[in-house]
Amino acid sequence: MTGKPVRLLQSRWTEAWDAPDAPPVLPPPLQGLLYRDARARIDRGQRQDFYSYPAGQVVGTMTAERSVRDVMRELIDDYADALERLAARRDAAMAGVAV
Repeated sequence: MTGKPVRLLQSRWTEAWDAPDAPPVLPPPLQGLLYRDARARIDRGQRQDFYSYPAGQVVGTMTAERSVRDVMRELIDDYADALERLAARRDAAMAGVAV
């Protein structure tokens, strides 16, 4: 990590840096060097509780985990509904009916 602001999913790593007694963030590129060495130790120890994953603005609205299957089904259903609405508009336009 560079030390530049970024939204991350919380982990033991981010909690440690947020602690009141945490050292200040180093300027680039020093923070990245510190992180690189620490990340190597985290990887070797397979400490998934220390992994931090970047996330966008939407992360704050996420309230539950969903399977990819459920997400894809919803996308397909929404797509099918949109196609039906478009077909109805097309048919109405072809018949000269205002929609």
